[in-house]
Amino acid sequence: NERDYSRLDPALVSLMKQAYKHIDKFEFKEAEQILFKAMAADPNHSPIYSSLGGIYAYNAEMDLAIKYFKKAIELDSKNEEAYSQLSMRYFYAQQYSLAVETIFEMIKNIPDSDEAYEKLAQIYFKQKEYGKLEEVLKKADEKFPDSLIFSKLWASYYLMNGKIQESELKFAKAASLEEKYLSPLTIENYRRIKESVLE
Repeated sequence: NERDYSRLDPALVSLMKQAYKHIDKFEFKEAEQILFKAMAADPNHSPIYSSLGGIYAYNAEMDLAIKYFKKAIELDSKNEEAYSQLSMRYFYAQQYSLAVETIFEMIKNIPDSDEAYEKLAQIYFKQKEYGKLEEVLKKADEKFPDSLIFSKLWASYYLMNGKIQESELKFAKAASLEEKYLSPLTIENYRRIKESVLE
């Protein structure tokens, strides 16, 4: 990911870049040590804490992961990664009300986050709360009318409810959106999956 370093101390920037390189290689001990150095350099830099949270989440140290994601949000209420990761920790622990609460806070602070609506839809899918799921998808359609992910979610929702014609229309929309971004081979594979599902 491209990150905006323009307003940060160069020493902190150097440490964060080193940490991300280690994280990309799954060298978490090294990354953790560098992130603690970064914390000493600037204890108010939110991405330090969300990065540590990600490391602890990967290592299944959930209490520590949650602690650091919350700290990241406390320092920056627009840290999308921290909200997203925190909500998923609750989701995987089947603490759905906490996951939903986290997503609602995310939407309040980052209203244009398509990821927030996607996570909320995932939670309602898992809980089989289809009325709430439909509300989320309608709101997402208003905000992100040409979204590939929400077209797919609509298609799955309609399919589960036996609305085959509506599902086909959403699958077709998803396929046309994918043509803008994906290779012909991927598109053909997706079409085959769609056809086998609809059969």
